[in-house]
Amino acid sequence: MARNRTMSISILNIEMEKPHSPERYIDLFGDVFSLRYPVKIYGDQSFIITSIDAKNDHIFGVIGKFTKIDEKADWLDTNSMDAADETSKKKIQIPENLQPNYSPFYFYFNSKTHKMYFEKVVSPNSVRKFLLSVFSIKSVSDKYGQVNVSVIQEEEALREIFSLKLIKTLDIKIFRPNPDDNGSLDEMMMEQMEEAGASQVRFGLTGSPKTGVKPTPQIRQLGQAALSHGEIEAKGYDQNDNLVMLSSVNHPVIKKYRYDPEISSERDAFRAAVGGEIGSGDI
Repeated sequence: MARNRTMSISILNIEMEKPHSPERYIDLFGDVFSLRYPVKIYGDQSFIITSIDAKNDHIFGVIGKFTKIDEKADWLDTNSMDAADETSKKKIQIPENLQPNYSPFYFYFNSKTHKMYFEKVVSPNSVRKFLLSVFSIKSVSDKYGQVNVSVIQEEEALREIFSLKLIKTLDIKIFRPNPDDNGSLDEMMMEQMEEAGASQVRFGLTGSPKTGVKPTPQIRQLGQAALSHGEIEAKGYDQNDNLVMLSSVNHPVIKKYRYDPEISSERDAFRAAVGGEIGSGDI
């Protein structure tokens, strides 16, 4: 009997400039997929969207992770246990359409809530970097404008930061949310960002040596907004008087689900897990 497996899921918040609608979000992913554009994430690892299935207000898709080989780099000859010579390297023939170490993972995007759920087989920041890169392609940005991507972060991040004994500096970055998802941002701030044409705002606070930055209700409200629309960083002293640097991006939301691989495939388990998370059953 196979042992149950654990699947971890994290969430991104994707927000585009006006005009925005569920249909434009669907079109955005469709246009990116049609480009077949790979993005180097770290080292020789690259991501690319390999498939999407758009239905009504959501998309079920796959992101492929693979190794991009630099054929011009040195190769090891295990016979000589030294760098391969040019004659040996000329024998290397890898078709351009084939990429090694392919590892796919699933994602689900809801165009009404603009939340993207994905298997956490890679870091949320890696997926965020990938999406920001493809959304910045000129043909995409010319059509859709700037598209912001934020990692949905845990409440624990704020508790950790605001429980510091003394906060020396506090930096809160907030991307302008869609009007239907402004959460903790008050109407006045939304209007100011809109009128100023600001895609994001940053609040940098430096506390006095004696008192540090005091987390007022307004600061806490901004921090709450940053959990879904940005990030918050702090430098200060913990309860043991150790100087620490804290960041909310180190606390992504991670939902864990267990499934029986003899009953459900990884694909079906992911769909069921996300369906349960958004309250829609199997998606």
